[in-house]
This record gives sequence, C-alpha cells and structure tokens, in this order.
Amino acid sequence: KAGLPPTPLKLGRATTAELVNALSNSNQWQRLTAQRLLVERQDKTAVPLLKNLAAHGSSPLGRLHALWTLQGLGALEESLVLQALKDPQPDIRENALILAEQFEPSKPSPLPARILALADDPSPRVRFQAALTIGELEVPEAPAALLNILRRDYGFRWSRRAVLSSLRTGAPELFRSLLTTSDFHQTVDENKLALIRELADLIGARAGTNEAGGVALVLTTLADANLSEPWAVNALAGLQSGLARQPAPVAISPAMTDAIQTLESGKSSALLTASWKLCRTLGLPETESQR
Repeated sequence: KAGLPPTPLKLGRATTAELVNALSNSNQWQRLTAQRLLVERQDKTAVPLLKNLAAHGSSPLGRLHALWTLQGLGALEESLVLQALKDPQPDIRENALILAEQFEPSKPSPLPARILALADDPSPRVRFQAALTIGELEVPEAPAALLNILRRDYGFRWSRRAVLSSLRTGAPELFRSLLTTSDFHQTVDENKLALIRELADLIGARAGTNEAGGVALVLTTLADANLSEPWAVNALAGLQSGLARQPAPVAISPAMTDAIQTLESGKSSALLTASWKLCRTLGLPETESQR
C-alpha cells in the first residue's frame, strides 16, 4: 500500500542466480522463461545452485523446474532423482519417474526398487506413470508391480493400456493371477471385463513369439476356474482378436481342445459363438456343440 509497484525482473538481462531464483516464482511465464534461458545459455555455474534448489527448495514448483533444468544442462544426477521419487508432492514423484528413465545403472542401484515401490503410490497419476516407467526396467519383479497397479486401477482405460504396454513378459501368468483371485472375479463389471479382453488380446497377439504357451494357459485357466460366463466370453473374444493379428501358426495341444470342450458344456449361445470364432482362427474343426 502507498508504495511503488514492484519492478518486474527483466529475465533477458538477469544473472544466473536470478534466473535460478525465478524458477520458484508463482508466475508460470517467469518460471518457464527462466528455465528456457538457463538451458539455452548452458552456463554450468548454475548447476550447484540448481542442485541445491532441487534438494532443499521450499517451493515444489522450484524443485520441479530445477530437476528439469538440470536435465537440460546434462547435469542431473541419479541421487537427486532418487530423492525426488520420495518427494511429498505427487507431481514431483510423477516427473521424477519420467526423469529416471534416462538412467541405466551399470552397477547395483536402488533406482529400480524405488521405481517399483511407486506401483503402490497413493496418487493415481503417479501409479499411471509408474506403469509406463516400469516398462523400461528389465527386472523379474516388474510383472508383480504391474499386477498391483492393474488390481487397483483397472477402472481407468489408460492405466490398463499403460500396464499392458509395459508388460514385456508374463502376460499369461498375470491373466491366471487375476482370474484365480476371488477378490477380483467375484464381482463382474464392464471395466474388469474390458481388462480381461484386452489382456487376452495381448496374449493372442504374442502367441507366435516366445510366449506360445499363453493361449493354452488362458484356455485351461478359464476351464478350471469355474467362472461366470461373462469372463469366458470376453477372454475368448480377446484371444481370438489377438490371434487374428499375428501370422504365425499356433501349435494345438490336447489341453487346449479339452479346455474348449469344457467351456462349451454350458451351451450358452454367446459362449458358443465366441468359441466358434476362436476355433476358426486356430484352424480347429467344429466341435459337436458348435454344430
């Protein structure tokens, strides 16, 4: 009151220290412009100031911009990303997951474990990004972490897509885990059915690769699990659509034909239709129930 208005900082003529301070400004234009100028100048004297801001800054926005500015300067360290993955602000944890993807530890590192832990993060946005980032990891614990995300976020289409895109291997085993867990299959809803259909589609599309046994595992799971009809109809439809997209022939085993006959025992028209389409795609003759 009764004073002169503050003079806005002329960022084009600002010092490196002033630009780093501007990363915490409440004005988005000031923050973005300061970050752009720091990256364009490639002034390495900014690195210690940025590291201090990223590690100890009181402003969440300042910490976030500091991390990305360090990345733009080629000076982002794994230790800062590890700290950011535990930040109390979910937006920073989400961005830290993206930044973590550039690191390929040549020695034992806590980074993969920290990334996997965020599969159980309380924020759905963080879990979504965790699903994408886990796809960059080649660790045996990845499928279990992705399964945890699916069980919690199956109701979100893009979360399902993120998990399935990151599932390098183990899709058939994940399918079995879902449908043999009573907490999942006791209640039926459209999002759960969509997940099972999409997962079966992925298994079918990969049937000509090193997961050729996936089709048999899906069919035997459906035959053995005593599930209500909607699960089988959607799983068979997904399996058929995936198989139709891959050119390699699938070896037919007795377990597969036995499972199909077991599934058809109910003689539901919807189930028989789904089974008939799958058998045509697999090159199997019509069963007695389909005639």
